[in-house]
Amino acid sequence: MKQILYVVLLALTANSFGQTSGTEAEMNLQLLGTGSIVRSFDNRYEGVLGHPFLYDEWRAGGITLSGIEYQDLQLKYDVYADEVIMKRSSGDSMIVTSGIIKRFNIEHRTFIYLVKVKQMDSKSDIGFFELLYEGKKVSLLKKLKKTLVQADYKGAYNAGNAYDEFKPAPHIYYVMKNSESLWRLKPKKKDISRVLDKQVEAYISSQKLNLKKEDELVAVVKYFDEEG
Repeated sequence: MKQILYVVLLALTANSFGQTSGTEAEMNLQLLGTGSIVRSFDNRYEGVLGHPFLYDEWRAGGITLSGIEYQDLQLKYDVYADEVIMKRSSGDSMIVTSGIIKRFNIEHRTFIYLVKVKQMDSKSDIGFFELLYEGKKVSLLKKLKKTLVQADYKGAYNAGNAYDEFKPAPHIYYVMKNSESLWRLKPKKKDISRVLDKQVEAYISSQKLNLKKEDELVAVVKYFDEEG
């Protein structure tokens, strides 16, 4: 009964204002936490080299839950665990359950949460994707990756890692069509033609685009969205 009451109270606040910020936003998210929607952040990575986050330090950001915006928060994005962590004014932090987040931003970077979308490739990802371009017909997304390399040190005369260590892993691009289907995309002319349309090949050639440059890959998707 308590859980229902807290959610109703939050919904009333959202309907009245649509957006909360700073301390008010934090308090509302903590009320949601009473309903087991958030949990305290633990020390699971203690002693591990590197870090699993987008940024190791806290950054300004916001979270959107079912159309309700919470701004002026201090956030981290755990790329390895695919989780959003919020710093509370008390100094500790809590993990906001991924399933209730529609999107979040850290500084100028925006991420959306996708699970219920038709996956057109057998190796497609789910969870949070960075939104590089959002169009009417197609959007370009990027799935960030980090890997945890396990310690394999066997002695002073043997090569190996003495500690577990987080390392960056290759990210993966996706095209989302009409907010319904997700297509894995390699930044190559032939694969872009497969996912979008052959007409983009002429545009890529005429503009002499380097598809390994992210801004030029975005330009191709934007061109298809607006002209295709």
